[in-house]
Amino acid sequence: MNKEDFLKKLKEDLHALSDEERLKGLKYYEEYFGIKKENAEEIKISTEINPNEIELELNESVDILDDIPDVRHKNWIYYNDENGLYKERVNGSGRTKLNDKISYDMKVAGDWIFYICSNGLYKTRTDGTLTLPVIHKSENVNPTILQIVNETGKWLFYISSSTDYSAQNTSLSRIRTDGKRNKSIENNIDFIACANKWIVYSRNDGGLYKININSSKKKTKLCDDKTNYIYIKRSWVYYNNLSDDEKPYKMRIDGKRRQIVE
Repeated sequence: MNKEDFLKKLKEDLHALSDEERLKGLKYYEEYFGIKKENAEEIKISTEINPNEIELELNESVDILDDIPDVRHKNWIYYNDENGLYKERVNGSGRTKLNDKISYDMKVAGDWIFYICSNGLYKTRTDGTLTLPVIHKSENVNPTILQIVNETGKWLFYISSSTDYSAQNTSLSRIRTDGKRNKSIENNIDFIACANKWIVYSRNDGGLYKININSSKKKTKLCDDKTNYIYIKRSWVYYNNLSDDEKPYKMRIDGKRRQIVE
């Protein structure tokens, strides 16, 4: 999907947003992505941010206009089109509409689909019989949720931003899947990656850290390097080291054997 088609889809999907919400989004795009306001007004960009946009803020090589991916779980594929949330079997049969919500990040676990939409962070049963809010946006609770990082069955980890859309105010938080015990774990997140039981992230003031999804109260500092890209493969963490002319580095998930990638 090219840029023009993506922006057209945004306009169609988000027509129900208020002008005030759209204007907030226009200001964000104008300040951070260099889109002229008069052009953006034509396509009515909303405050809902594609999950990949936070990566663009930290790494300009990431294309935020990639198509929103489908999610495959067991023998079903879950996806959005302009009319809402759907599922169908991997062989293309059994297409079923689950609800009217348009989501911008999605994870499926057990009998539930967790996703970000214009109202916040929601969950829907995989058979479509029940939709419930995990975090509902309101006057008192109004985070801009950017990305679902991981789910453990009982907990969801997610990235959110304050209402001024500043990358310096992005936070990693954890909440129970029933919407209880919402808690911020770390602020000023630059980039984040997840593999198995580990979440590895960088802060905008420098340093790479990790937390265990089963024991997120304790964070471990891996090194002092500053980066805007992290990739985890097996037990290695790969990143570009902004503290050393953006050279590619790698280290073990425990922070040992830190070295330049030849």
